[in-house]
Amino acid sequence: MGLSKDGKEVAVPTPTPAEDVASISYRSSGISTQSKSEMTANLSRWQQDAGADVQHGVWSAGALYEKGKFNIGAIEYYCEDVINIAYAESKLEVPLADDWKLKFAGQYVDQGSVGE
Repeated sequence: MGLSKDGKEVAVPTPTPAEDVASISYRSSGISTQSKSEMTANLSRWQQDAGADVQHGVWSAGALYEKGKFNIGAIEYYCEDVINIAYAESKLEVPLADDWKLKFAGQYVDQGSVGE
């Protein structure tokens, strides 16, 4: 309840709830071993520390889908002859009452060496 200009109680209109709009975001990147940046130097040292006598570039790609209180996303990270990492996660929130809600979350990761 609220008060009118003359001090009488009046019902306050409830705002219209916003619609849950779905969105997808994505990203990809790569590092070339042809450049002479500090990042490339660190990458080469990392590959050698992993036991790979190679100098390959690295690429990654990922996407995230969100709608309301639900999201799911994944990312892939790959370096030829060195490593492959895949990661995924999902979250969901289910309202039970004004002050109560259930939250579910799950994650998955797979990492392994690839090539020689």
